[in-house]
Amino acid sequence: TIEAGRAGMKEGETDDSQVNMPERLDDTGMAGKGIALKTTVNEIRKRELPEVDDDFAKDMGIDGVETLPALKDKIRQDLTKAAEDQNDQMFNKQLTVILANLVDIEAPSAMVEREVANKIEAMRQNFGRQGMDFKKMGFDIGMMRNRFRPQAESNVRAALVLDQIARDRNIEVSAEDIEQEFQEMSADYGQPVEVLKDYYKNEGLMENLREGLRIGKTLDMI
Repeated sequence: TIEAGRAGMKEGETDDSQVNMPERLDDTGMAGKGIALKTTVNEIRKRELPEVDDDFAKDMGIDGVETLPALKDKIRQDLTKAAEDQNDQMFNKQLTVILANLVDIEAPSAMVEREVANKIEAMRQNFGRQGMDFKKMGFDIGMMRNRFRPQAESNVRAALVLDQIARDRNIEVSAEDIEQEFQEMSADYGQPVEVLKDYYKNEGLMENLREGLRIGKTLDMI
């Protein structure tokens, strides 16, 4: 791994190495290829862990958490919720595949291209969060589009089925649903609700949020 290759380096040292991507790599055109890396160690820091006590719990700045037992309960609740959310996501992913295979329709090209573009943008942002420049990685965008297109077509077919089910069952997203979603996002991300609302409005993401909630309600109904 990239981290393993940096082990043992000293301050001021520079290392040139190559990392081979896995042969089976989902959603990229980099499977089995090598990436040249140049790493310089500017500074080495040692992490000193604090005492895990009530003061540590208070310093976490979590509402309602003033003691170590309360912090442990909060962590246990968060881990349980994360596991439940992951199970829901896996189930919904499997369900959308089934729905996509139930219908024999041609996915509109405009919707497919938008889905492909969203996947490429999500990957670009993921690399950015890891401090890697997407453009400098040498990805073949045309190849990536071809790799993403079959999955995008399946996703669009599933979305069309879900949309029809939502129409048939009169499933709608209310203002209360949106407000609750922002409240949950605020708790998850540690950002004020108004800040999140302004971001979604300024970035033109409110309709995406509404549609995502509508799909979620439809999947829950199914």
